[in-house]
Amino acid sequence: MHTSFEGVPSSALTARLYEIRRQERSLLVEFLHTLAEVERRRVHLDLAFPSLFAFLREHLGCSKAAAFRRSTAARLLVRFPEAEAGPFEVLDRASGRTEDEVQALVASYLPREAPADLLRRLPSSGRSGPETRALCSGGGE
Repeated sequence: MHTSFEGVPSSALTARLYEIRRQERSLLVEFLHTLAEVERRRVHLDLAFPSLFAFLREHLGCSKAAAFRRSTAARLLVRFPEAEAGPFEVLDRASGRTEDEVQALVASYLPREAPADLLRRLPSSGRSGPETRALCSGGGE
């Protein structure tokens, strides 16, 4: 399908591209959720594909790179629902990265617990030995 853009102002052209890209992102997220469900139900095995990757390559015609990215992204959406952050910031930043890089990226969006205190209170014995006196006085005896 070829559309003639004769007479279409540049601003309308770029606005249309923005709208198409927004729809594309939405469809991609829906695709990934559906793909995750295919894997959860093991539909690819019922169809005699040994893996989700093979299903994507052979049944849906994805390139190796696209099959890898989509299967990885579908699994990550299941593990980290936060990855669906708006407006698709995580998906944009994950584009073209390895699986390990994507996992690190998603982990960076997850809340973290406060780190454990590194200082501990020394037990109080009521007596101060040479080590304690040296620490408290700033030097030797």
